[in-house]
Amino acid sequence: MEPTSRLLALPDELLQLVLYFLEPFDLADTAQCCRRLALQSYDDRIWRPLVNESLPIPISSPSPAPSFRDLYIAHHPHWFLVKNKLWYTDSGPAGKLIIATYDASNAAIVAHSVTASRTHEIPDFHLWELDHRVMIHNFKPEVRLHWAVPALKIGYNSELVNDPEKSDQYPENDADEKQRVSRYGREILMDIFKEPGIQCSFILSRKLPEVITDPNTDIWPPLRLPCLDRTRNDHDMNGQMHRGHAPTRFSETSQSTFRVRRWADFGKPRAQSSSRVVGSLINALGLLGAPDTVRRPDVIATCATLPLDSWRPTPEKPWQGIWVGDYSGHGCEFLYIRQPDAAEALPLPEGLEWLQAEVDANGSSLGQNLTGSEPRAASAASAATAAPGTNPAEGGLADDDGQHPPSGRLEAIKLTGDPNIPRGQYTFIAPDIGSAGFLRVADEESFRGARVVRSVGHLAGRGFVDDDYSPSQLIMISHNRLAQYWEGFGHISHFERVDIDALVYSKASKSTAASASLPPS
Repeated sequence: MEPTSRLLALPDELLQLVLYFLEPFDLADTAQCCRRLALQSYDDRIWRPLVNESLPIPISSPSPAPSFRDLYIAHHPHWFLVKNKLWYTDSGPAGKLIIATYDASNAAIVAHSVTASRTHEIPDFHLWELDHRVMIHNFKPEVRLHWAVPALKIGYNSELVNDPEKSDQYPENDADEKQRVSRYGREILMDIFKEPGIQCSFILSRKLPEVITDPNTDIWPPLRLPCLDRTRNDHDMNGQMHRGHAPTRFSETSQSTFRVRRWADFGKPRAQSSSRVVGSLINALGLLGAPDTVRRPDVIATCATLPLDSWRPTPEKPWQGIWVGDYSGHGCEFLYIRQPDAAEALPLPEGLEWLQAEVDANGSSLGQNLTGSEPRAASAASAATAAPGTNPAEGGLADDDGQHPPSGRLEAIKLTGDPNIPRGQYTFIAPDIGSAGFLRVADEESFRGARVVRSVGHLAGRGFVDDDYSPSQLIMISHNRLAQYWEGFGHISHFERVDIDALVYSKASKSTAASASLPPS
């Protein structure tokens, strides 16, 4: 009997080549057609690339999973955590910067916090040659991963927070409650804390349509940070997120945000939790739905990522990326430096009309207030440090490599913060690093050859009260090092680029090496 389908008439080798180009959901549908397509669609030669496309270092074995297909199903839909690598949280004013990767030794998705501290190999400060009243804070940071306690851990076949089959987990007057929660609304228990009674769970978030997002919407991340999708960030007085914040199907699931819930549960042992069953791909991908419950949290942190192309430097945007800065008594803080295109740049924060006027005037006197409002001109120090005879169109480093001269706005936004300026807020802005914002080329020993442009620094009282922007100068030492002269404080602080890829690959290499040392399963 001849095959009824041209597809089934193909030899196995060509059939697998066709299936190779299908997405996981399409493979799940294909496997339901007939036995032969099911057998071919289960082949690890198809599923291995689907797993490895999310990993920084490809793996050759799915162990402890029996197959790459089973491994993919076990971590669906969480592969975006590893693929996006870099995450930052909204927890408190400080927040956290975390890096996620895959631990091949136990088939877990794990994230660790990134920390930074000053080294003491150099003096703490020295005086500026141009003005001995100004201190230059020396800065040689040490950036590393915090290995002691992971920030996130989703193991192979991780448990759920609640067993949906236990009726006492649901309101007695709502027996169908457990049928209303999709598998995408489940909380996955994360075995992170060694202390008894402290528990933590992972929660998928629901992406918020862009058409209903505006500057007044309570969202994470804020609009000043680029993100492919955002999620609501409002909750009640008890910290409870609204049920509507949870996705009910894969298409609603955010690939750029998620939540971590932490609570104390000293009164009773951990609830018996149901493992995710690695069964048919249809069930594992949630096409049939599944019940679950939501438990009341103590603390919820919402996490977001930056698009990969937004933090990798390019010839046109050589300063964009992840940086670490010296914030004196607050310690080291991480920030995202952005060079937005003119079309995507947001308006300058309220109160900076004076700065925009100066930039638009393209080299007008620093002491002149062009807006006619309250004088906010740059201080005399700006004029004093401008080299005699320099012109805004001139510059050594100002011309960079000649092919891509500096231009446009440069923004620094905190990914981790402090009680004064919290995470998610601007820390400094240079409205134009091109000729319109140019001040001078540094000729003092500390910054010789650096381009200096006008900027503003963000200041506030404790609790982010009475925030304002103060005149400052951005000293562009290199594409990997900057300095900011805070004129009102009389000090200069430094910023250095963070090599995120080095942290990612060192972490991935460590887990891969550990996996290679294990005996075969």
